[in-house]
Amino acid sequence: MDWSDLWLFGAGALAGWAFRPKAKQSNTQEKSYIVPSASAHDRDNILRTYIREISNHLVRVDPDRYFQTYSKALAEQEGMKKADKKTREAHLHILTEKYPTYDSFDVIGTRPYVIYADTLVSWDDSDLEAHLLNMVRFHSIKRLDDAEWRELHSIVSEKEREHLHGYIQKIKDTYFERRLIAAVNEYYARRSAISDWQSPSGSVLYENDNLVVFRVEDIAETCLGIFFKDTQEHGLYTFFAADDDKAYHNYYRSERTFNERKYLDTLHEL
Repeated sequence: MDWSDLWLFGAGALAGWAFRPKAKQSNTQEKSYIVPSASAHDRDNILRTYIREISNHLVRVDPDRYFQTYSKALAEQEGMKKADKKTREAHLHILTEKYPTYDSFDVIGTRPYVIYADTLVSWDDSDLEAHLLNMVRFHSIKRLDDAEWRELHSIVSEKEREHLHGYIQKIKDTYFERRLIAAVNEYYARRSAISDWQSPSGSVLYENDNLVVFRVEDIAETCLGIFFKDTQEHGLYTFFAADDDKAYHNYYRSERTFNERKYLDTLHEL
């Protein structure tokens, strides 16, 4: 084969490549859609995980304060919707300077089995709250301005805030029940005498710097009224021994006269 034959062979090959059948457009479009969409979902899940870790810590430390933080996050998200694109781009630039990679959002960054609280104890709660708000701001901007993120759900919502309000009450009830149990145990450990039960209803049976225990008269049950000085809360403890020698201990929220019995909606673990 001389050089002219070789040139003709090469030209034919190039022509064949140029006019080869095109790949199916649907396959190409499918690939170009799935990859970035999956990436957005993955990053969304990462942010939600980091926010969940911090939230679990903050809501246990101070439930009411965390509710305020969540409300701020919701306002921040709505504020990004109302802001113009240049403003959002400016915020995004600041955030990406502060958090150059998604790993930068991870403030815990410890071994899988290390309890979060042991790591987060070195952080100031206000710093954790600011970090949480930054993640919400970043997520909001991405959903508004990045096509790959637009189909994702918002990271905070009014519906979730309503659920949070009810859940926080469960946390409060759980902590309150623990305080009542500790107060009753302290009373029984330090009470003056069994003759306490001969005192009239409303009598002070025990008092220290933190609480007051009152005798509350009841026909069927042994009752103690407990007042916590620091929180100005009233609780009621009742005890009943059934015929089968089974004892029933109950704890309630109450008011100054200890006539009300509001059931505590507690959590199994906290």
